[in-house]
Amino acid sequence: MMLTLALLVTALVFILLPIIWKVWLPEYAFNFVLARKEPETARKVLANYFPIKDGEPVPQPVPWIDTVDREIAEIISYDGLKLRAYFTAVPAENADTVILAHGYTGNGKQLSDWAKFYYEDFGFSVLMPDARAHGSSEGRYIGFGGPDRLDYLRWIDWVRERRPQTRIVLHGISMGGATVMMTAGETHRLPPEVRAVIDDCGYSSMEEELRHQMKLRYRFVSDSLIKATSRVCRRKAGYSFEEVSCVEQVRKSRLPFLIIHGEEDGFVPFSMAKILFDAAPPADQVWKEFYPVSGADHGGAYSANPEMYKNRIAQFLKKVFNEDTLAGRH
Repeated sequence: MMLTLALLVTALVFILLPIIWKVWLPEYAFNFVLARKEPETARKVLANYFPIKDGEPVPQPVPWIDTVDREIAEIISYDGLKLRAYFTAVPAENADTVILAHGYTGNGKQLSDWAKFYYEDFGFSVLMPDARAHGSSEGRYIGFGGPDRLDYLRWIDWVRERRPQTRIVLHGISMGGATVMMTAGETHRLPPEVRAVIDDCGYSSMEEELRHQMKLRYRFVSDSLIKATSRVCRRKAGYSFEEVSCVEQVRKSRLPFLIIHGEEDGFVPFSMAKILFDAAPPADQVWKEFYPVSGADHGGAYSANPEMYKNRIAQFLKKVFNEDTLAGRH
């Protein structure tokens, strides 16, 4: 009797294990990584990167964007999602514009410190989108920069319609860095108003970042699980992991690049920044700069040394625009 039961259990395990590995686990992994996160879940995901005290977030100051005049911008994505952003404009019609891109499970308001220095120190108008499946924008699934690149092409057109004389800079943090790099590779779709791309701690590709996270969290890597989850992503979200290659998009781009990355980044390895910088066209073809930040962890390059951070961006943009000052047109 016991032998029969043992054989039945063994047979059941052999039957169920492939189903769990090939069907259930990829579905679970897809939802865990790519399904829209509610605010409480997002807070837990970001707990390592925002101040926490006694299990609760430390009260944060009012975001700068909520202290200035701004409008709520809206577009409809290529797949019918209503996407929203904050836009605050300087008076000069020909003022430059930065379009910011936030990170995983974040929202546009979280880049208020960046928006503030672009607006107050550089004289830029600022657009701060909530990515699909984030903040006030619609969407069930996170894009990791893949479908987001097409959303950003529409945000660029939104800015151009309202500010025909503007020059546009794309600046993204983490997943937002991937978004602006992916956008930069749409060479034949980008209008001439887009002049430069600034990536702060973006990953080289979605696949490589997921491999890194799997190893970081679970101490093993399964390419077969990643491939199976990618197929679920293709079926449910309309794109595969393989399509989100910032390296390939950077290689195709003809825009000037500034790559920023904290040397102590454990979430998106510093080595990815070097790969991305090397992938960009040679400096004799397209201007590119690399800004490693000593002592900075993921997303911490600005807070590590705000004045140096702003100065490096200012010097980069002066070279891109071939001007002595960023306020030259304002």
